[in-house]
Amino acid sequence: MVNPVEKKQRLAWLMVLAGMMVTGVSYGIVLNCFGLFVKPVSEMMGFSRQGFATSLTIVYVVYMLCSVYSGKLIEKFGLKRLMRIAAVILPCAYFCNSLCTQLWQFYLLAALQGFCVPFLSFIAFAVIIPRWFEQKRGLAIGLTFMGSGLGGMLFNTLAGDWVVTLGPVQTYQILAAVTGCVLIPLVFFVIRTAPGNAQESSPAAQSVPVPAEGLTLQEALRSPTFYMLLAFVTLIGFTTTVLNHTVVPRLSDMGFDPAYAARVNALFMGVLCIGKVLLGVINDRIGVKRANLLAMSAVLLGLAGLYLAQYQGMHLAVVVGSGLGCAMGSVSYPMLTEYTCGKKDYAAVYGVINATNVLGGAVCPTLTNAIYDSTGSYDAALLMAVVLLLLAVGCHTMVRKIRN
Repeated sequence: MVNPVEKKQRLAWLMVLAGMMVTGVSYGIVLNCFGLFVKPVSEMMGFSRQGFATSLTIVYVVYMLCSVYSGKLIEKFGLKRLMRIAAVILPCAYFCNSLCTQLWQFYLLAALQGFCVPFLSFIAFAVIIPRWFEQKRGLAIGLTFMGSGLGGMLFNTLAGDWVVTLGPVQTYQILAAVTGCVLIPLVFFVIRTAPGNAQESSPAAQSVPVPAEGLTLQEALRSPTFYMLLAFVTLIGFTTTVLNHTVVPRLSDMGFDPAYAARVNALFMGVLCIGKVLLGVINDRIGVKRANLLAMSAVLLGLAGLYLAQYQGMHLAVVVGSGLGCAMGSVSYPMLTEYTCGKKDYAAVYGVINATNVLGGAVCPTLTNAIYDSTGSYDAALLMAVVLLLLAVGCHTMVRKIRN
């Protein structure tokens, strides 16, 4: 007979595995593969890069709004119900990208995708995983969010070739089919939002518990330190998005084959997988503040490599630096939330922190591609990202535990 404690541990790691797969096809395809479509779709449809990239900005804006109100949405509707709705809508909306002929159609679908992705990735599992783990929490979070990197690596490799051989229309359709085949079985039949026998369809059973220690969101919002934290997260969201979504078009503009650029991006996603686990372990061992400094150094390395991308040897710096640095946005923020504000109102506070991270990501594609459209190069955008990263380091030095 299986010991109840052992059964819970097995189920906990099953949630990690399921979370990896769900984030792999939600965030890993919708966001991490977006860069593959910027150049071919813009050229095929006659759009400017800025115009098409605005669809990604819309995804991020809606994602941000969902993050801000995630605590209330989970309390009212239940996390499981929100995940099921998102699991049905997301593959349908992504498939419809293949039918679009006008920018406004891409924008409408982007809004739907922006609603779905947070409840199938970082918002959902930043709530679920801590409920299952008291120890090795950083490792569990890192492994779960490794899925976005694994998905990005796998589907950048496959879709990079498909875009060249089949075209973006069929590539959208194939990726949508894969997304649906993974999401629906796992979300409906495998994932449990919390341990125990509570009815998961009940919002009350899924509302975030209120531990004794820490601050409410309202208390945190009265602290200047909290706004410094939000500024830090926003700046990091921008700089890491530059790395995440500029690799393929940057290398292509430098004269490298699009399929090669996609493989470099896929390798970056693979290193990102390792980086998330590694950063989770580092957080557990040396604390979130020191781990963040290490990750920001990696972001700087990645930006330098991308700026000097005409030299093929610098592509290794892009892969290694970006792989560890971009892990910060998913792995460090749940732990940074607990470090600064405690567990009392965790979901609501994390939702706001994640929203500011998404805000940085939302501004990035439109701004960087506007710079490209006006200058014909990403050089100025990359230099701007370096300056913003240095500002983020300054903000980070002033982030500390907030006391009531």
